[in-house]
Amino acid sequence: MTSTDTAQAEAALKLPRIEGYLASDPGNLDLLALAIELAQTAGEFDRALRHADTALARYPGDAFFRGRMAGVLMAQHAWARAAAVLESLAQERADLNVAHNLAYCYTWLGRQREAFDLLTPFAAAAPLPSAAVALRLRALHHLGELDAAIALAEDQMARCQGDPAFLAAAAMLYFDAGQAAPAARLSELALAQGARPDAALVVAGSLALARTDTDTAISLFREVLSHNRSEGRSWAGLGLASLLKHEVPAAEQHLARALECMPEHVGTWHILGWCKIVRQDLDGARAVFSRTLDLDRNFADSHGGMAVVHALAGETAAADEAIRRALGLDAHCLSAKFARLILSGKIKDGAAFRELVGKMLSGYKGPFGQSLDILLAEQEKR
Repeated sequence: MTSTDTAQAEAALKLPRIEGYLASDPGNLDLLALAIELAQTAGEFDRALRHADTALARYPGDAFFRGRMAGVLMAQHAWARAAAVLESLAQERADLNVAHNLAYCYTWLGRQREAFDLLTPFAAAAPLPSAAVALRLRALHHLGELDAAIALAEDQMARCQGDPAFLAAAAMLYFDAGQAAPAARLSELALAQGARPDAALVVAGSLALARTDTDTAISLFREVLSHNRSEGRSWAGLGLASLLKHEVPAAEQHLARALECMPEHVGTWHILGWCKIVRQDLDGARAVFSRTLDLDRNFADSHGGMAVVHALAGETAAADEAIRRALGLDAHCLSAKFARLILSGKIKDGAAFRELVGKMLSGYKGPFGQSLDILLAEQEKR
């Protein structure tokens, strides 16, 4: 039993006794506060909210109990309701804890700029706690301001490197910036401290996948999903790992779950499209790459994926046009080169095709692995 499990079990045992005392002394501030804390620790969030409602009915506007209510709502992932409570508190006084919790809610609500800006006055006044620095780092990351985020990470690294949450956020940042070496180092540091932050596990799993160490990758992604079923990157990682193990139906199921969590992630749609291609489900692949084009018509590999579908369907003119569009956007578009190979007849049978797709995906570092350049060059020489 973990320390968290122990604390939860102990809180569940103590809570009925405290509620019994409250029945005799319903206005006792200390007992109300303790009942909320115990109920929340026990995972009895509805019970915790009832006690918070009772406290606020007796002491309307009390800042302490409003803060406790916001904490319970955050534990329930009721981000909008928690934000509304915290906004009212933030309007009354400048308090770093209130601002941090409100910024945290904002990140979950997709309000990244507001999350970052909310903490700026506190950062100007004094060094922020590492948890707040990590929050600002993630906000910049999600805003796509990678250079500014990396500058912030480097500026705060010496002060915050003892916090696994900060290290995990920095690891994910460097990974998405294409800097694998610092991403690996930071994820290892985060995990070496005994904590298991999701971001560090996802980075470690993704790097294992890049090494084609699928078993390690699967173990890490499943660890994340064991307690966070909405972590889309882990579902996508499981999908790619399953595809590399030639478990195509499982790959499609995992990728479908990933897209429920992040429906506009073009790279995941691409992997799903290649699952359909491997299964020779050209109608399904056509629908997937049509979706990617709807999301972004300036993404070369979406046109390249559609070119592969057209080529496999014998639609030469449409394939040529899609190849032209793909190479116009990216002269090195790998999926467009793949489509050309199909049109040239140099991939002579289904087995050779599946082998080349498997090798291509095993080098995946984004929509496609850079190793595909070498594979395609080898094919073109034959």
